Amino acid sequence: MFHQILVQPEDRCAQRFLWRNGESNRRPEVYEMSVMTFDAACSPCAAHYIKTVNALEHRSGNKNVSRAVKSILEHHYVDDMVDSFGSVEEAITVLKMVRAIHLKAGFELRNFASNSQKVMSELGGKEITRAISKKEGVLVEKVLGLFRQSSTDCFGFQLKFNKVDVAVINGTRFPTKRELLNVIMSIFDPLGFLCNFVVGAKVIMRDVWEHNIHWDEPLPSDINDAWERWRNQLTAVVKYTIPRFYFLKGMPKILQLHVFVDASEVAFAAVAYWRSESFSGEIDVSLISAKSKCAPIKPLTVPRLELQAAILGSRLMNNIRKEHSLDISQIAEILTATGATQWKWLATDSNVADEATRTNNRIDFRLTGRWTSGPAFLHQPEDHWPGSNIELSTEDPLEEELRHKYASKLVRAAAWVLRFIHVCRRRLQPESRFGLTVGEIELAKKLLCRFVQKEAFTTEIQSWSKYCQQ
Repeated sequence: MFHQILVQPEDRCAQRFLWRNGESNRRPEVYEMSVMTFDAACSPCAAHYIKTVNALEHRSGNKNVSRAVKSILEHHYVDDMVDSFGSVEEAITVLKMVRAIHLKAGFELRNFASNSQKVMSELGGKEITRAISKKEGVLVEKVLGLFRQSSTDCFGFQLKFNKVDVAVINGTRFPTKRELLNVIMSIFDPLGFLCNFVVGAKVIMRDVWEHNIHWDEPLPSDINDAWERWRNQLTAVVKYTIPRFYFLKGMPKILQLHVFVDASEVAFAAVAYWRSESFSGEIDVSLISAKSKCAPIKPLTVPRLELQAAILGSRLMNNIRKEHSLDISQIAEILTATGATQWKWLATDSNVADEATRTNNRIDFRLTGRWTSGPAFLHQPEDHWPGSNIELSTEDPLEEELRHKYASKLVRAAAWVLRFIHVCRRRLQPESRFGLTVGEIELAKKLLCRFVQKEAFTTEIQSWSKYCQQ
């Protein structure tokens, strides 16, 4: 892609290089690259700009052309394209248009991979697809770092620990701190499908930091047992697959987004699911994404960690809404014990996010497992869902006592400030030369009341002020 972009003649001096043609005794000749070069920091940005400008020049009122331009602007990552279509005919029409638009700029779109053989044959030509690897007789491609099986249209995982001794992975030797971190960082899972599994290794790493050992020292004996239990599940991860397509039972008539969050003393997590109801009335639940984080080594209270989990869930929800062009009819945030009355509360055995907050030595990697297919109650009608809105009592004696205590101090402080202002303006009354008077206390209360009203009813006050000025 980079070599298809010409550089202006006046800028080519920045791409000069020396060439000896392999002859060390030869005087080097000076050349200039007339196109963008690989490994140059500006090449990806320049290529993205050219690709975007070329696409914008082809905007029109035609539906297929507009969809092709949208695909180039929103579904391209440098020279890779990842898009999804509702029908085979739409995919063929739009992709042919995308290819034509790219050819106008000298870019050739090729090496297509699809779960439809008809799309492959229509767009393939001489190079229909390029298989990355073959796993159990199934061709697997790599899509932005994720492994995808075209025939089954499922995402999978292939674990490769290049910088870790084979003896560590086989279990004949325990890892060092450095090797443990390499194992954790070698699992590429941007969407969080393996959050409930990876969190176990994160917790182990957290315990290692508490022991304050060096990078190349072996793990303590009490941690080796936890490592061995976690390592034994690596073989199950390789077999784990998750469907790429959300709505296996048909396009949704009603679509809901459910976000679950939970926290423990060692980690907190958030996981999101689509709950769709098709036109035939069938209910389907699909895993979208998940996030998990370890709790700080410095101890925090569980309520504070629950609040961190709520923040993580809110950010995950906003990101999902931003990245999906779906008509969500209802957004239900089911957050555990965060103290907000409008949220739902669930017991631990019903909250699926609990699986990503603690180590689990028997993870269910099946498609029908709770983590992948969602909690059982989401597959039922809403009137069968557990939990209820949290009802918090506002009659807390301690809270009332603190409110009266500090409210009195605030009023008296405001009254003394008003007294100071009156002294500066020489408006002090003779009876106000000693302690605060009843009138000053009442004046301070009215002033504080105005501040509260101004903050709580800003819109109403502004509207009333504009009405009075008319």
